[in-house]
Amino acid sequence: MIKASVHDLKQKVDCIYRGEKYLVRDNGAVCRQQRKNKRKHPLDGVWTFGTISMRDGYLRVCSIPIHRIVATAFHGKQPTSDHV
Repeated sequence: MIKASVHDLKQKVDCIYRGEKYLVRDNGAVCRQQRKNKRKHPLDGVWTFGTISMRDGYLRVCSIPIHRIVATAFHGKQPTSDHV
């Protein structure tokens, strides 16, 4: 079994998703950025693949599904809520 590392990447992009700023790597790792004049969240500035949600099995960071953040970073904003 090959274990993925948050440091294996070819590309890194900035992304705004639901008003939060993230750095996103092409390997699926995300790093939430601290908002100005707001308290620091424990995951701010930390590269992660997220944690598995016991409710639905999706990887999440700060209750946001990682795959949504990554898709927005590399494919752009969802045109409508009908687009999945």
